[in-house]
Amino acid sequence: MNERQKTGYPSLDRNHEDCYDAEVLNAAMPKTTLYDYLYEENKHRLKLPAINYFDNKISYQKLLDNSVVVSKSLDHYGIKKGDTVTVVAPSLPEAFYILLGASRIGAIANFVDPRYGEKAIEHKIKDTNSKLVIAFDGAVKTFNRRTKQFKKQHVLDKIGNIIDNTVAEEVISLPASNSITMMSVLKNDTIRAAMFDRQKSEFKDCYSWKEFFKAGSYSKDLVLPQYEADRPVAVVSTGGSTGTPKSALFSNENIIGATMQCRLTGIFPEEARWYDIMPPSIAYGLADGSILPFSLGNEVRLNPDPTAMSLKNPSQLQMIEDLVRFDPHTVACAPNHVLAIVNSKEWQNNTHSMINFIVGGDSLNKEQLRRANEILSTLKRPKGFDKERWLGDREDILTVNTGWGSTESTAAASVARGSENVKPGTVGQTLPNEVVSAFKKNEETGEYEELPYVLNSEIENVNDNQIGELCVMGPNMMLGYLNNQEETDKAIVEHSDGTKWVHSGDLGFVDEEGYVHFIDRQKYISVGHDGFKVTPVEIEDVILKDERIDACKAVIFSDPEQDRGTVIKVYYTLRDKLADVNEVEERANLMCELELADYKCPMDYECMEKLPMTNSGKIDVMALRADAEAKSKKHKQYIKK
Repeated sequence: MNERQKTGYPSLDRNHEDCYDAEVLNAAMPKTTLYDYLYEENKHRLKLPAINYFDNKISYQKLLDNSVVVSKSLDHYGIKKGDTVTVVAPSLPEAFYILLGASRIGAIANFVDPRYGEKAIEHKIKDTNSKLVIAFDGAVKTFNRRTKQFKKQHVLDKIGNIIDNTVAEEVISLPASNSITMMSVLKNDTIRAAMFDRQKSEFKDCYSWKEFFKAGSYSKDLVLPQYEADRPVAVVSTGGSTGTPKSALFSNENIIGATMQCRLTGIFPEEARWYDIMPPSIAYGLADGSILPFSLGNEVRLNPDPTAMSLKNPSQLQMIEDLVRFDPHTVACAPNHVLAIVNSKEWQNNTHSMINFIVGGDSLNKEQLRRANEILSTLKRPKGFDKERWLGDREDILTVNTGWGSTESTAAASVARGSENVKPGTVGQTLPNEVVSAFKKNEETGEYEELPYVLNSEIENVNDNQIGELCVMGPNMMLGYLNNQEETDKAIVEHSDGTKWVHSGDLGFVDEEGYVHFIDRQKYISVGHDGFKVTPVEIEDVILKDERIDACKAVIFSDPEQDRGTVIKVYYTLRDKLADVNEVEERANLMCELELADYKCPMDYECMEKLPMTNSGKIDVMALRADAEAKSKKHKQYIKK
């Protein structure tokens, strides 16, 4: 129990600590490499499965042994302490061998989403000065927003077109089928498709993964460098929901700190089953999607393509079939995954062992959460489900547990800790060794001023003076943005008292129990010509009360006809595909008029088959805003003619 005299401020009072015992609060954050961290946590369970890749189970012994071989391979190909290897690949077992192998020799793994365009990949390779590139040799699906169609692009084609513009000396081609059995190939549609999509490189200095791995297998033991604290080990991209993605640099301690924070909440069991949807090219996928479950001795099912359509049911994600078969205890995913899963009849009609359904990224709307939790409350357990082992003292009620954090805080700062710790309207409680607080900048002095806790009695009537930018202080704060000190200084700010905080760009507040209330992205909130603030999330909450609407995003953009004026447009998708669009929009208008101030009511609507997503699974607000502005401009030109 926190017995310090209360001041009313989160950074001093740390009220969230009252919910954790002394052992948790005093737990030391290991200072070691990611490889040694996972070895120490799993040396007593080396025979247990670490990775389940299309039913091929890779033990912890094999995971660690292969990582050692890869560290030797990296050394053979000229990667030394401080050097960077760029990995352009989805969630493959080899991606984690590279990460752990790099950590052993003091090198850095630069993870790049294979869906990126050529120029973006070229920039990521140049930015890290990578001499070695390891790239997926298959095709990935990309969405063309102009034609609104998906197309396949071979990753090695993109690498071949740009590699001469970089300092990279060699390329390793990595197949999706490297770590699977022939039986898996015969049984699984997705992996068969990946094999047919393979592309052999036609440019020089490209070697196969087998050649790369063989080099390490025959190499002698390495003389490993002495461990140094705060050295970088991984580079990932920010989500890009508010602009061009930046490269965030993380140390071993950052990733281990984020992992330990989540473990200390006590909601994630050891030796359980974990479903990994998120790619390692984002902080959420790297830390929470992989290192966290590996540190717990979990069996982690990797899905390298969560967007794949089922061949049995083209309107359904292949991921859902995979979830039903694997029956995980924990799924950590993005909001669009939650909606796809809970709305699936196939998933609803099966029994489930799931005890943690964690969602990060953009927060779900209250109405979406209500719908999801209503469906989850009807799910049944399979025969033989051991409630005592998997739930302990927790109540057997499955809910969507929202979490919050930014890439800059290694994706985790708060989480709802089981159904008993879910507080409606929040994104969970501050993690044990973190501090989350809201700040406002004093325009006269330029200093950031911390806002006090919002009392429970005031939450329903919270005002603008109690809402600020959510900031985080803790062991999982990134080292900074690679080669971008200007943006780093904007993200990690030293306050007048000498403390450093990650400034998230999110607006919200913290209540007296340490629960974090996320309001909206600061950049999405707009001020109209009359000075009133408009927040997209409150518009979306109203519109989503119509059961026929599946998802929506309110986009606010400038109105050139008025000084500081704004236009609000709502993009949405329908759950009921037979619903009359005009009728749906008329009802949405009526509900907004009844529940919102007139300046918050949308001026336009557009029904879409699917909302565009960023590479990290968030709704791509920038793309929607650009679309809305372009169509608005075109419409005005037409009217003038």
